[in-house]
Amino acid sequence: MMSLTGKLKIYREIAEDFGYSEEKDQLATYILSTLIETDHLRELTFLIKGRPCLVFGAGENLEKDFLRAREHGLIHRCILISADDAASLFMEKGTKCDVVVTDLDGEIRSILWTAGKGGYIVVHGHGDNIDKLRRYVPLISTRVIGTTQVREAPRVYNFGGFTDGDRAVFLAVSLGASRVGLLGMDFKGEIGRYSKKNSEKMANKEWIENKKKKLKWAEKLVELCAQIASNMGSKVYNLSNKDIAGVKKLNMDSFNE
Repeated sequence: MMSLTGKLKIYREIAEDFGYSEEKDQLATYILSTLIETDHLRELTFLIKGRPCLVFGAGENLEKDFLRAREHGLIHRCILISADDAASLFMEKGTKCDVVVTDLDGEIRSILWTAGKGGYIVVHGHGDNIDKLRRYVPLISTRVIGTTQVREAPRVYNFGGFTDGDRAVFLAVSLGASRVGLLGMDFKGEIGRYSKKNSEKMANKEWIENKKKKLKWAEKLVELCAQIASNMGSKVYNLSNKDIAGVKKLNMDSFNE
């Protein structure tokens, strides 16, 4: 994967674009480190390494993509990784997600449900969610792995990425997935209903514009991760009907094979 220098270079471009504080992000990393009692990275690596993974975003195409994947048998044959709000769909369908990648900005109920079913919760620390880290990480308690966009700390890792969706792709590739299929990812369309659950946010035009700006960065980073994966002998495929720049579309039967 990328060196820490490369990851920090991208992070600092993003931080400048959004006005983020590297010092606050680093503080969140240290706080998250103190909240995680046991390092579960080796277990998660064992789960993912050499296995096909599906990464689900919370785009408007999420439910259709999930149902198609289930019809093709992929739900039972792949490691299932959800980006934050997409975990709500899994809870609705009564299907355990193996991994949820989250900054705790979504519906906490589905995250706790996944943790209760034995799923891994990959929690991201940044300067704007320190209060949520303190409130929710102790509630999750088991199988928590920390991530950061700045320098690592004990039990907190920098796999690369920015939003929950692209960080989930970087996680799968970093931990050695044989191939990664992308579902429920829509970087250019309307914000999906699973991201719309917070009506207060959806009434905020500034939040919506900020979300769309984040999605542009996310698509760039997914494209970058696909290139890196190819150099590592893995592949990232777009299994959805939505276009993702730089990521090859593949039908589910071919992915299955």
